[in-house]
Amino acid sequence: MVGAASLHVLNLIMEECLHSGQWLGAAEFSELTFESKSLADVKTADQTTTAKLSGTLTLHGVAKELVVPVKLTYLKDKLGARTGGQMNGDLLVIRADFRILRSDFGINPQAPEDKVANEIDLALSLAGAAPR
Repeated sequence: MVGAASLHVLNLIMEECLHSGQWLGAAEFSELTFESKSLADVKTADQTTTAKLSGTLTLHGVAKELVVPVKLTYLKDKLGARTGGQMNGDLLVIRADFRILRSDFGINPQAPEDKVANEIDLALSLAGAAPR
């Protein structure tokens, strides 16, 4: 889950538009969620695993089933490097790059595509820690 109002862009006017009712509607649709259901085509080499993650993305009040390619990297004993030596443990980094159509989620369908593309590329990076 990600709070829609927590999404930021460098241009403050663009950020206001992004949060507005025409676009993400952050006041009405405060959360963006992805509920994972299953992994397929799982392949592991060294400390990296790739797979296809099936789940439901809910955005702008619309839920849609997606299959997203993911890359999971297990970093044994790397938590200390990430925390300046304050904690010891392991890290798991999850990355996903995928495309959605804003029209699938009812996000400003009137916007001209020569100004804002219907195809939106998303890049997700998450890091999880297992302290020891």
